[in-house]
Amino acid sequence: MKAFLLSLLCWLPLAASAQSAFSELHPPHLAGYYDGTLQGKLAIHAYFFPTDKDLTGLLTGFYRYGQRKQDLHLVGGFSAPDSLLLEEYKVPTMDVTARTGHLRLQFQADGSLRGTWRAEKGGPRLPLELHPVAGPGPATCAPTRLVRHAKGWPTLATADKQAAMVFTGSLEAEFVMNESDPGTEECRVEFVGHNLVSVWLTSEMRGASISRSHRWSTFDACTGLKLSAMEEIDPHRLSAFLEEANRRLRQQLEDYIAERGPHGSDPLLTEDDVEGLRMQEFALDPEQFRLEAGQVIFPHQVQYDMMSNFISKDYAGRFGAAFSFADVQSFLRPASPLHRLVLPEAVRPAPHTPKLPRKPTTRKPRE
Repeated sequence: MKAFLLSLLCWLPLAASAQSAFSELHPPHLAGYYDGTLQGKLAIHAYFFPTDKDLTGLLTGFYRYGQRKQDLHLVGGFSAPDSLLLEEYKVPTMDVTARTGHLRLQFQADGSLRGTWRAEKGGPRLPLELHPVAGPGPATCAPTRLVRHAKGWPTLATADKQAAMVFTGSLEAEFVMNESDPGTEECRVEFVGHNLVSVWLTSEMRGASISRSHRWSTFDACTGLKLSAMEEIDPHRLSAFLEEANRRLRQQLEDYIAERGPHGSDPLLTEDDVEGLRMQEFALDPEQFRLEAGQVIFPHQVQYDMMSNFISKDYAGRFGAAFSFADVQSFLRPASPLHRLVLPEAVRPAPHTPKLPRKPTTRKPRE
């Protein structure tokens, strides 16, 4: 995605020469996500987002046909007074050899977009209709099921054998990241749903004292690949996310201090520990996050001077910024699989209330 945005910088001279076509005005009715049809038959899932402030007036996005997994890339802009002009590319590039189509859409009073699509090589203009929804919708991949084995690691049961193999390999790679003695590895499933899987991995190193390693991993069951926390946050919203995550972490730390501080209901911490906790600033682990009970949790590893090994073990995996499935949506990149956590609701116009017919008036006859 970063490469795609950089490529847009190279396209700016072209955009400047097309100022008569592209307006810098942002229509107020543009939604982020749309579902619709091409030629009234083929299902379309689309999502748009403005580029950063240095590319005012440009619009990028993605869309896909029916059950296809491959996204097509869109770039274009607003055409006054009420239209979008977009170009379709099969890969994130502005190379015309990768351009596959052209879209011309108009805003409708009910919030929908209607217009036409035409192939790069020519041909008829096919009718295209899109209606706003609250999210990109459920996963459009083969149904998956997690198989939990009594011994060994969980596996994916899916018609997509490649995704199942990738999931197994990704999970094995996560165990390798945890330094441990053989036979001490454990895997606990934290969440399964919306074709997303979140697991908690633990292992031990046994020596003079036992040290445990913890690792949380979340996977997209459509691909079998592990999801990265840094990759799921929209870079344009990263600063706002970090600020909100830090606020939530601090509240969690204060609640913990109130319970386990020297004057708490269940004392454990020293004054040095309390001071160390209050010095914490949230740091996003680029690799780890987990799903559980309606929340997305981004773990934070507490570190400070004077922290004992005993206290360190108590802190392990305890702290992190927690967002509800709904709250995290505004911070995600448009194509993030985590949008599946909130199912879309179609945006419909207010129902029309028909006027009741007037009662006929009766006139008194003239005398």
